[in-house]
Amino acid sequence: MKFKNLPKSLFNVDTTNLTAQSCFYLALNAIKFKKYSIAKRYLEESYKKSYFQKYKDRATFWLYLITGDREKLKTLTNSNDINIYSLYAFERLKLTPQNIITKLPTSKRGSSYDIKNPFWWQDKLEIIASMPNETLIAYAQNFDTEDTLPFRAYILQKADFSKRYFITPYLKYVTLKTPKRKALLYAIAKQESKFIPTEISSSYALGMMQFLPFVAKEMAKSLKIVNFKLTDMFDPQKAILFATFHIEYLRKYLKHPLFIAYAYNGGLNFTKKAILKRLFKKGDFEPFMSIELIPSEEPREFGKAVLANYIIYSKIFGKKTTLISSLRKLIYH
Repeated sequence: MKFKNLPKSLFNVDTTNLTAQSCFYLALNAIKFKKYSIAKRYLEESYKKSYFQKYKDRATFWLYLITGDREKLKTLTNSNDINIYSLYAFERLKLTPQNIITKLPTSKRGSSYDIKNPFWWQDKLEIIASMPNETLIAYAQNFDTEDTLPFRAYILQKADFSKRYFITPYLKYVTLKTPKRKALLYAIAKQESKFIPTEISSSYALGMMQFLPFVAKEMAKSLKIVNFKLTDMFDPQKAILFATFHIEYLRKYLKHPLFIAYAYNGGLNFTKKAILKRLFKKGDFEPFMSIELIPSEEPREFGKAVLANYIIYSKIFGKKTTLISSLRKLIYH
């Protein structure tokens, strides 16, 4: 109880040496106490200090929520980033993002590249790191087959970050039948690896679907895969098989794609105990407040990105799902 006045003491913090993140959470604290003029000041500071566009969009979005200023929505539709904030603005204003690319022409010839070899891709990353944009665009044409589509999209986006690629590689390996299930698989894969088969994270998560070694081994047992090797996770077909199995398991306990995304990243127990028991209840600025208060940064940002991806991929696979309708379902879990 001795800290009960602490939140109110944060209304007039000097933001000079604070990060954009700190300013943003000071704004949320002020919003909880309905101190909207204070929140506005902190949000404006967060916007100015933000480096990444998604965080600028976050500050703009919350300024819209507390002020109702529709000019903020128009600002969000000028963002090059595709995120829950910009998508919300597009839907409210009945507009469509113009920078989403869903298809790239591919050659029918076979690829000579060993796309399952992580050392091959590391060599290519070193090559493209110092290339100017115009050279990158030409270089991307070397990856014009179906199997190398993710590498091509990766290079093209590096050359021009104003474009966002929502491609559907390796569709021949997908056994899921419904648009929603396909959309969720692709939404997660895009966020995990941009579909790069040989992606390896700093925590040694492997492959397109980013399974940690011990998880992959346990899953191989469940799938009754004989002679499983960790390098199998660099095979898109096997990665999709494992991810399909895991996502379908999570769907038994969680219905909303956002909650499944949290569980895919942070675990089922974390999602049920740290999120569903404490957050996403009825209240002011919900479900947006809960989305911002997920108690760990990695699943918090992963969930936002996957939800935005899911909306785009749902439309690609023929299901007219809107972000706004999806958000409404979150407080009735």
